[in-house]
Amino acid sequence: MITTQEELKLKRVAGGSITEHRPLFSSDSLYIYIIWDDGVRQYSIKTGKFVQKLETPNEVVELLSDPEDKNLLHGFTSAGELLTWKQDTGFFENKKTLALKLSSEKKIVGLHLSSNKNAVVVVEDTEKQIHKFIKYNLNTNEKENLPVIGQVGKFSSSVGSSDKDEYLATIHVYNLRVVNLNSSEKFKHTVNPEWGSFSCVRSHPKQNLIATCDQSGRILIWRDVMSFQAIKTLHHWHKLPVNDVVFTGQASSFYSGGSETVIVKWWLDGSQSRDFITNTGASIKNMAISPDNKYVAVGMADNAIHVVNSQMDIEQTIQHVSTHFEERPGVKPIVSRMSFDPRTKALVVNGRSGHVQFYSVENQSYMFLVDVVGQNYLNQQRGLDMVNTEVVLTAMSSDGNWFATVEERDDGLSHLECRLKFWSWDWQHKFKLKTSIENPHQGRVNDIAFQPVLGDGVNRLISTGMNAKFITWCKSEDSLWTLEFVGKLDNLVPRPVEFSNDTSLYAVGFEGTLSVWETSAMEMKSCLTRPDASERINFVKFGNNASSRYLVAASSSKIVIWDLILLQVVKIIGLKVAWLAANPMNDHMAAFTEGGELVVFLPSEKAPIYRKSILGGKKVSSALYWPHDEVQSNAVGWQRLAQLYFMTDNQEIFTFVSKNEENRDFFNPVEFPNNEGKTATPLAAFVAKQTLSQVKKVEPLPMWKQQVNSYQGSYLKMMCETPSHMLPPMQMLVGELINEYLTAQSSTIEKPQEFFKAPEPMEVIEGSSTDSESEEEGSKVRQKRRKAKTKKLRPVEESTLQSVAKLQFDWVEMLFDAVEITSDEE
Repeated sequence: MITTQEELKLKRVAGGSITEHRPLFSSDSLYIYIIWDDGVRQYSIKTGKFVQKLETPNEVVELLSDPEDKNLLHGFTSAGELLTWKQDTGFFENKKTLALKLSSEKKIVGLHLSSNKNAVVVVEDTEKQIHKFIKYNLNTNEKENLPVIGQVGKFSSSVGSSDKDEYLATIHVYNLRVVNLNSSEKFKHTVNPEWGSFSCVRSHPKQNLIATCDQSGRILIWRDVMSFQAIKTLHHWHKLPVNDVVFTGQASSFYSGGSETVIVKWWLDGSQSRDFITNTGASIKNMAISPDNKYVAVGMADNAIHVVNSQMDIEQTIQHVSTHFEERPGVKPIVSRMSFDPRTKALVVNGRSGHVQFYSVENQSYMFLVDVVGQNYLNQQRGLDMVNTEVVLTAMSSDGNWFATVEERDDGLSHLECRLKFWSWDWQHKFKLKTSIENPHQGRVNDIAFQPVLGDGVNRLISTGMNAKFITWCKSEDSLWTLEFVGKLDNLVPRPVEFSNDTSLYAVGFEGTLSVWETSAMEMKSCLTRPDASERINFVKFGNNASSRYLVAASSSKIVIWDLILLQVVKIIGLKVAWLAANPMNDHMAAFTEGGELVVFLPSEKAPIYRKSILGGKKVSSALYWPHDEVQSNAVGWQRLAQLYFMTDNQEIFTFVSKNEENRDFFNPVEFPNNEGKTATPLAAFVAKQTLSQVKKVEPLPMWKQQVNSYQGSYLKMMCETPSHMLPPMQMLVGELINEYLTAQSSTIEKPQEFFKAPEPMEVIEGSSTDSESEEEGSKVRQKRRKAKTKKLRPVEESTLQSVAKLQFDWVEMLFDAVEITSDEE
């Protein structure tokens, strides 16, 4: 048993925002740096792939380029440390700790770096909810409090410069304040309060030019801001608040973005002309421009960074776990439970509005999105509450061939929209919609669960709903899903549903009552309840392996374990369960409590295997076990067969690691940073050709071997793999062999790619002690086959059969010549 004192570390393997802070381009515009998790990550603009990770001792709050040395990259941490790396190598250069000595109610949230080694530190006063600014000289360590305050928000300040002076621009409600950093002279500019308060401010790094945006969507371009008679130019296209703007190097144009999911490029030639990129899929949070003005990095609310070129085309997208964003006031984002796809080895969870995403944790790569609802995203409008259709439930079959989703739209005014959809994995390697069922429960759907795949494939799914019924859906021969059975228990509302691992039983929780049903007969076998059971059952899990006789039910205050043979309670664990997960590889179960505690237990054991509060108060919204390809000997005992992952409300995905696997990195670099974007020399090209010429060429297989390999699970493959002394007489196989060949040929004509059904198993003749008995048994089998009804060929098969005489069957002769014949004497 693992003691409660065993050290485990919480490790984030996916999720978390990569757009919370502005990205930064490298000085050669070939790479982009982003702040994520515990470090700075470098990505390639050309490929969008991860390059390397720059380690940081503390949380980085700002990325900056050195104004004098283009090869230096700076990161400013929340502890007041200025870190420096070399851009060409990624090597750490040095660290400088600023002597700020802040009180406990103040924290560092940003830094602006000017050209003459002066920095402006942004400090947030958590008590007064305002920003204060400190001028800091990086050479002499002298500091000075600037006489301005800023509104608490992401875009509250910006530093720019003109030919002679540097300045700090801040916004506060309707006021723009500008401070000359050289002379400390202050200027204040006010706008019409009817436009709404300021939403962001951005200064040009080399010119006396400032852009301010407000809640009404207006953009003001200010010139000569270090005077009391500043010149303003109005640009207005946005209808919603603008979140960020960025100027080009020569100030000939600028970019803007907000909640309309549209990127706008403005020209500052007085023509008011604009270019657009529409339907970006999410609202825009921040922007950054490359030093050569060729690219703009746009941070999106769905946790993606689009790299846009100067022709207004999205050239590259850097995507982490796509987060569901919802900008409706007072409405929390919808986070559906996680599923595991065994086919793509990906975690499945809802992404941006109306989509489901597949994300590989092992490779730290975003794989693809499935557009479930098939509707355009509705942007929020001023004075209107726009409601989008959202994915609320997902379920994946255990073989990965079928995927089920539940989508809802409820605006509180019209009828609730609800659809249950079934998606199949097709030969084009994508999920295709097969069946859509409108309003299956005349209301909300509470839970869905696939029957585990045993044998031919999945053929059943159960859904529970608010209409006090659960429905069994069955897959027909044409892969369409139809209603099979409707069950109920008085007028109780069913919520959780779960199949046993052998599929013989399934359990449905009706409020405080647990019902167990037989799958084949669709009959209720037992109704489990306790006299003091007044709480609603939220989770139901069947035991596995040694605990297969147990059924575990969890409510908001306790876990109750039932013995299905004795039909009585064997154990009660007092826990406020937020989520319950079962390990498919053994009989371990993991319960997450609302207080941030993890409890790992066996239904058959009295004491838990592991129990400790290590979640740090994180709210768990989903959890699952991910099966390992092989046993992990260095992992903690209850994670050696499958890794436990859990997701929080903000779609951050974590796991638990021990000291032995603490240094195992889930994120592997895919390319070396110094080889890209550089022209190959003639010598390099020569070396590359020489290396290629030394690669051993693989000769193609003969045609007959390719045909053998193509018929997986066929009679031909069976004949090649079965020892000769185990094969039935050849005359019993020829008919099936020719028939299978004709069927394969005709199926190829009808469909480009298709999986062939495995043939029916042959009759096996038990061995006998005498040859006469064997001949007698063989005679009976032959007589039985003669009496069998002759199969009628389809027209396409008849047409193919007519051409058989014209075909050459040399490959058959080659096949039998290649089969090694063995005998008992050898």
